[in-house]
Amino acid sequence: MKAANYLNIIAEQLHSYMAFVFPTENGIFQQGTAPCQKARIVLEWFEEHTDEFHLMCWAPNSPDLNPMEHIRNVMERQLRAQTPPCPNISNLRDRYFDICYNLFSVRYQKLMASMPRRVAAVLKAKGGATRYLVGGHNVLAFQCILMLSKNISFWKKTF
Repeated sequence: MKAANYLNIIAEQLHSYMAFVFPTENGIFQQGTAPCQKARIVLEWFEEHTDEFHLMCWAPNSPDLNPMEHIRNVMERQLRAQTPPCPNISNLRDRYFDICYNLFSVRYQKLMASMPRRVAAVLKAKGGATRYLVGGHNVLAFQCILMLSKNISFWKKTF
């Protein structure tokens, strides 16, 4: 996608979305690091609107605490492991929903229950490697947790 196209979408949609999700105007908009998202015109637009919301760049497949990344990886592995391969889109969709249904009922609940331990591990490691991320760093997650801890009393009481 071209940066100008991305900016048009953001400019048209983001204000109403952020106003709905964050009515007190202190929201954080998270986007990836695709070239169109890192383009100068896009970043300048976000600079002009910092009084409405803050921008947080977050690399795709980053070593963060998002449980959905783990879920997506598991789902992809399960889809690829099934043989024979899906002969058509309809069959692929059916397999996808079967995996979703079976996976979410147990694994997602376990992942969500592990979040306090994951957050505590990232805080203790000050963004460094944890057992939840072997060989990498949780710097982005650590920065996010610190930013949230300034605004949300829940984090202060929990950790």
